[in-house]
Amino acid sequence: MNLTCRSCASKRILRGARVVSRGMFGSERLAVEVPLGASFSGAVRSAVSAHVCVDCGHIELHATDLLELQRAYASIGEPLGLSAREADGPS
Repeated sequence: MNLTCRSCASKRILRGARVVSRGMFGSERLAVEVPLGASFSGAVRSAVSAHVCVDCGHIELHATDLLELQRAYASIGEPLGLSAREADGPS
């Protein structure tokens, strides 16, 4: 697959970079969590990787555990919005 930077249209992309956070106990990989109910206690989680443009520095993030995210989506039966309020229901 040929990747092109969405910011500058360069084709010089480093793929699959690890996204890490320097925490108290060393480096930890970042993850994305999607709530499946009223809280994150019933959330599905996926590690995150990135593609990095070497010409402009644009970074594109990707969830890596698509099967788990697809299962969660199927169990919800409807798309989740981007805000926590939509995911939790009407306020």
